[in-house]
Amino acid sequence: MAKRQLAKFSNEIDIITTEFESLGGVEYIYKSEPRAIEVAKVGTKMKRRVDDIMIEYEDKIDECQMMICNTSLAMQTVWNHIARQDSKTNTKMSKANAAVAVQTKVESAQMRTIALLTMIYLPLSSVAAIFSMDMFNWEAVEGQSIVSKHIWLFAVLAVGLTLLTIAAWFLGTRREKAMADKSDNYFNSPQRHDTFEYV
Repeated sequence: MAKRQLAKFSNEIDIITTEFESLGGVEYIYKSEPRAIEVAKVGTKMKRRVDDIMIEYEDKIDECQMMICNTSLAMQTVWNHIARQDSKTNTKMSKANAAVAVQTKVESAQMRTIALLTMIYLPLSSVAAIFSMDMFNWEAVEGQSIVSKHIWLFAVLAVGLTLLTIAAWFLGTRREKAMADKSDNYFNSPQRHDTFEYV
């Protein structure tokens, strides 16, 4: 817009100068020659100044274009650096996930071995414990009871400890689930996403 106005103003100066120089005869003589020379000099200076302003304007436009190009190049460099860092991070995460998967597989195999040994030895241990208890008199004579009258104490303690173990397991897993849900809610919260966008 400013460039068009300056060009228009320069054209107007050229038109006025041309009309002024085309005056002849009485009209030219009527105006004193020193005054005419002074007006012509002023017109020339004005045109020269307008041309200088237009050149400066073009230089400023070129500088702005150069700054825009440099800024775009810098932004592209930054984005490339960020993408490269993201790629490195993703590679590290992939390696870590692979290591975790291998370790999980090893631990799973170990747990299966432990479970197998438990299934083999637990029934044997239970039977051996029952036969070794004083609650049973395997050599009782006729008229004596094989089962002790305190067998109810064994039943109460066994049921009580079993319920206590189940309750502890339930509370522990419930607490872990609550912590996992809290962590998931934090990572899925809009506030965290907005924070990462601004960062």
